[in-house]
Amino acid sequence: MHLIMERIHLECWPGSARSMGDHDIWIAATASVLKATLLTTDHDFDHLDGHFCEVIYIDPQ
Repeated sequence: MHLIMERIHLECWPGSARSMGDHDIWIAATASVLKATLLTTDHDFDHLDGHFCEVIYIDPQ
């Protein structure tokens, strides 16, 4: 799991347009390792879709 987290962290370096918080990196890494679909109500994970895991956006409205 730590290798996946490092890959995601390198993809989303701080200060970039793709910056992610530590909790989001854990969530994405867990979804990737479990080959799970990540369901989210925001677009913070969009750039990982198809690369690290499948991401489905759910409109909170």
